Amino acid sequence: MHLINTTTLRLHEFVDVSTAPRYAIVSHRWGDDEVSHKDYLKGRQRSGNGFRKIEQSCQRARMDGHDWFWIDSCCIDKRSSASLNEAINSMFSYYARATVCYAYLYDVEMGLASDVEPLVVKAKLAASCWFTRGWTLQELIAPRRVQFFDCNWSYIGAKSSDAPSLNQPISDITGLPELVLQAREAMYHYSVAQRFSWASRRTTTRVEDMSYCLLGLFDINMPLIYGEGWKAFSRLQKEILTRYDDDSIFAWRTFDEGQTPNPYRRGNVRGLLARMPAEFANTSQAIRSIGHNRPPCALTNRGIEIKIPAGKTSGAYRDPDDQCVVHCLSCGTFRTVATTVV
Repeated sequence: MHLINTTTLRLHEFVDVSTAPRYAIVSHRWGDDEVSHKDYLKGRQRSGNGFRKIEQSCQRARMDGHDWFWIDSCCIDKRSSASLNEAINSMFSYYARATVCYAYLYDVEMGLASDVEPLVVKAKLAASCWFTRGWTLQELIAPRRVQFFDCNWSYIGAKSSDAPSLNQPISDITGLPELVLQAREAMYHYSVAQRFSWASRRTTTRVEDMSYCLLGLFDINMPLIYGEGWKAFSRLQKEILTRYDDDSIFAWRTFDEGQTPNPYRRGNVRGLLARMPAEFANTSQAIRSIGHNRPPCALTNRGIEIKIPAGKTSGAYRDPDDQCVVHCLSCGTFRTVATTVV
């Protein structure tokens, strides 16, 4: 883990993260002129907005008594696949270990004193692209305290258990329960489908990152394979199946090419796994459903095998076109479709 000294602005590497000093951490929306790890070490790009953001973050951290801080743009060496893999798999813990997280909203300006009215603050926050990005979901949940700043580094408010000035508006904007905003451990009380729903309306620049940014929400580690596209989300779901006994992972609904999620339609049979987090957009109330009355599902060379006790299905029919038996499983108040090839 690389940290920046807030006095010298030099990068230092700490091999053992558990023994790293106290540090502040920055969450931000990337711009076009961010300073890379290589350029930072060589002293390049010291005049653009990217470096200015680093300087201002440093000043803020130093004012709060922090000697060190972390920002992903230059603290991750993306030239090394091993370093990138370690950083992304450890990202949730990086934010969780931080003393404070500074969320820098470059597209928000509070301006006049009248802008501090709660409704105005909420409206301006809701318009920020920070709340639409995939990576910022874990950056919002993991830290104990997140302090929000506008484009001029003017303080807006905080998310935390002891100073929760923004907990309720952030919950309204993101769909995250306030309990999760107060304490990250509370997220484990929510079903797999509910956690996916929190990311269902977020986006990332690269398709694979929409899956990799969710690793920390499920305490999952897996190798990064850029170029695999949405197969990354399939891999993530398979990892979850081996760790969680929660049938709500099958509670997704189909998503048609950028349109709103639609109910399942007969004759359009797919596999058991969702294609993307957007297919969990309607599962915010899908409670955890545990398969106590059936054997655990298994990953086989023919797909996912689930044995459903007789009488436990909500319905079944044979689709002559697809030559399969279709079972409807109950997942809280939602239904999904399981296919067993015969």
